[in-house]
Amino acid sequence: MVILHHCAAAWPAWPEWSEIVGGQFLYTPMQSRGVDCPDSGYNIDVNHIVSPVMDHPITRGIEPFEMTDEVYLSHVFEESIIPLFASSWDFTKDNFYSAANAVVRGELNSNQGWEHPNGSNIVGWIKNYKNAPVVYLQFGDGPAAYQNPNFRRILAQAIQWASSDEAKCWARERSKRAKE
Repeated sequence: MVILHHCAAAWPAWPEWSEIVGGQFLYTPMQSRGVDCPDSGYNIDVNHIVSPVMDHPITRGIEPFEMTDEVYLSHVFEESIIPLFASSWDFTKDNFYSAANAVVRGELNSNQGWEHPNGSNIVGWIKNYKNAPVVYLQFGDGPAAYQNPNFRRILAQAIQWASSDEAKCWARERSKRAKE
């Protein structure tokens, strides 16, 4: 599976989806992995630098690049993922807006009364879900992202890797080790 941007927020009340993705975006305060958490944050049209953090078929040929995109202050299950890309953006509450203020109160771009711990700057990763290889790319919100040749290359390489025999074997091995 190759999962892009908003898909992390697709089913916030379905815990299994967040385990498939490797993170969770919450529109309202609720539990994540059994812990009470505040709603997530968003910021649209952020200029930031995305950098590969390891050599992998998805990161090959990619140098740090500038991207204008929406970023999330949400849960990244760092112990369950293998990071591929990090952002230069500062993932602190002052740089984001409350999702609940936007969707519940109709107050776009507001973080009034909102508290949130600092978050992860990891914006792309791989993981397995059972025997399936999973790629998540937090970037990819709209036209500016899709016009970026680096994003298009990363997406193509992510699709190639996730559908490869190599990725399928990797996921099966990780699943097997997790059961031992």
